[in-house]
Amino acid sequence: MIEQFFGSSAMPNGNEGFELRVNQMQQKDQAPRVDESGIEKIEFDDSILLLVDRVEDIVAPIVRVKGMNVAIEIWRGKSITLVDDIPFNADPENSFVSLKNGVLEVTLKRGAMPSTEEWYVPML
Repeated sequence: MIEQFFGSSAMPNGNEGFELRVNQMQQKDQAPRVDESGIEKIEFDDSILLLVDRVEDIVAPIVRVKGMNVAIEIWRGKSITLVDDIPFNADPENSFVSLKNGVLEVTLKRGAMPSTEEWYVPML
């Protein structure tokens, strides 16, 4: 029963106590869709969610959008800028950024009008 729940078993190991054997779980194509920029993208009908992990909160992240391009400046022991494309023009009024437990979440809402000006996504 322990093996089924935890994927491991404890067995007597002579006079030294117990030996723990851990079963290796096989993963089948469960990797998240992360492109070369290191940004995971989840698309919805009216928005896109961009996720970046291992972000340190020593320096506040900065997210800039210009047209259908996004640049995310984060801190991972040094300053890093991740750049990627989004499939639509984003709405500056309804887009936002949050950072919790080292995961940066950038929510960009679909905009009605194309924008050629660069703008910053506000932090919640």
